[in-house]
This record gives sequence, structure tokens and C-alpha cells, in this order.
Amino acid sequence: MSDRVPTRAEIIERIRASSRDAFVLEEMQRLGFWPAGEGKPSIEAALIQRELELMKALEDMQQELRSHSDPEAALKRMREEIYYCMPWVGVQKSGIGFRQPRFAVEDDRYLSVWIVIDQDEDARFSALPPERRASAMLSRYGTDLLRRMTSIQPVVADPNVYGFSVVLSWLKPGTGKSVQPVNETLALFADKQTTLAFLGKRVSGPEFLRRAKFA
Repeated sequence: MSDRVPTRAEIIERIRASSRDAFVLEEMQRLGFWPAGEGKPSIEAALIQRELELMKALEDMQQELRSHSDPEAALKRMREEIYYCMPWVGVQKSGIGFRQPRFAVEDDRYLSVWIVIDQDEDARFSALPPERRASAMLSRYGTDLLRRMTSIQPVVADPNVYGFSVVLSWLKPGTGKSVQPVNETLALFADKQTTLAFLGKRVSGPEFLRRAKFA
């Protein structure tokens, strides 16, 4: 047991991270008044712990609602999720935004995410033809990114957003040791209705790819 008295700054930080009741209970247990897991505080401790869980769940829900009502906040959160939740992946500089592809006849805008996959040379991957490499990368990362984009409800509901785009870049086999490594890049564009139908399993993978456009 540590007898060191927490500083005022430490107390404030601990209360912010949990609650006043939780801090008081921890301190009383630390000082030996109510040993943890014994006697009277068991019910109080359980209630306080449950309160903390509910407060955390409410905070998460409020953050989710704020993101859904604020597209910019949702896009920022998506960038953070990609960075922290998708290993060996980075978002290209200015890689999230609303793009108009070269083939667009009108002012069709797509919510686009461009990621760069940090992949070392791999003999099996290198042996695949270019179209198989592209297919493998699209299967590994494309659907995940589309799901993240379509979870942003204001974007889905915006009539000015025509569809969604995934851009994937990875090291071209055989160029890893070059002074200037070369990337292979795949850019997929799909209209909103087709994307949502594919993610909802109302359109098959081959049919989705047939309707999508590549650049």
C-alpha cells in the first residue's frame, strides 16, 4: 500500500477520468479503511463501477451522435480510426475529401479515401499478375473503407454526394530497394445506390465491380 498523498493536480485528473465517488472509494481502500473486495464497500463499489460504465457508454453515444450530425467531425474521426485500427496503413496527405473523377460528365462528387499500404516485398504477392494484386488489395481494404464512409449518415443523405471512392496505393514489386520506390495504385468509384446495395448484400461482389468505375 502506498502512503503517498496525491497532489491536487493528480486528484483533479483522477476525478475527471472517473468520478468523485470512485476516487473517494479508491482512496479509502488505499488507506485501508475498506479493504478492496471485503465487507461493506462491495455493493457501493459495484454501483460506482456500474455508474462509470454507463457514463462511458453515454459519452460514446454522444460522441457518435455529434459525429453523425457533423460531417467534418465524422471525417476527422474516420481518419483517426483508420490510423489506429488498420495496421500498416496511412492516409495519404489530403487523402480524404470529395473528389470529381476525370470521367464525370456532370459535377458528380464522391467521398473518397486514399490510403497507402506499408507493405514489404513479398515473393508470393510479387508473383501475382497486376490484376490479382489489385483484387487482393481491394478485398483486404476496400470493403472496410466503404463501410466506414457509408456510416456517416449526413454524407449518405446528401444529394450532392454521388457516390464513394476508394484509392489504394502499395509498393510495386521489385522497386522496394530503388532510390525512388514506385507504388501501384487502384482507384475505385461507385455510385451511392450500388455501394449501399453491395454492403447490404443485395448486390453481389462481381456485379458491384461490374457497375463500379476504375481510374
